[in-house]
Amino acid sequence: MASSRELEVALRRSGFEIDPRRGKGSHKMAFFLRGDRLVIAFPFPDSGDLTPGTLASIRRAMKLTHEEFQSFLHRKLSRTDYEAILSERLGDDR
Repeated sequence: MASSRELEVALRRSGFEIDPRRGKGSHKMAFFLRGDRLVIAFPFPDSGDLTPGTLASIRRAMKLTHEEFQSFLHRKLSRTDYEAILSERLGDDR
């Protein structure tokens, strides 16, 4: 299981921008921009350990397989790697 802080560090490393003011309650918003276009946005808890269901929801929002998400959490997925995955899944025109 991952903590909210570990997730935030991994998100920033992979090119996400984090805005604590845009989330509701005890949540922050994560944004991934490609050029000037918003590609992915989702909320995540501000603190504490994340449940398996929350992690699965974030993984789906990020368009990652289980194995890719594990690499992401364990600091093996860079911004370049993540952009390549998105290009494949979303198409190069995004």
